[in-house]
Amino acid sequence: MLQTMGGNPKNFKKLNLKRLPSPCFVIDKIALQNNLEILFELKKETNLKILIALKAFSTFSLADLISEYLDGSCCSGLYEAKLANKYFKGEISTYSPAFKKDEFDEISKISDHIIFNFI
Repeated sequence: MLQTMGGNPKNFKKLNLKRLPSPCFVIDKIALQNNLEILFELKKETNLKILIALKAFSTFSLADLISEYLDGSCCSGLYEAKLANKYFKGEISTYSPAFKKDEFDEISKISDHIIFNFI
């Protein structure tokens, strides 16, 4: 359940906590969009790519909005890469200190970039 609060932290005081299921996430969608617009401007000014890190990300209902502004997803293994492939647009960059041999073929099919940790 997402509830837009109008981009003002004071609006959270108006939030009726009794109406919300528990547990839940309450996200100020306007504040999120404002932050995404800042990142988008940064991308344009610096010619950088900005990826969302999916570690601990669980509000996939925002994936379409986030995908409008960012270049893709940074994943830490097969299951995050699958989530990125399902919910987000853009490139998928997968990093792990070590990859499981039986998962690597699928990771390589889903990912645009694979980052290895080696010395």
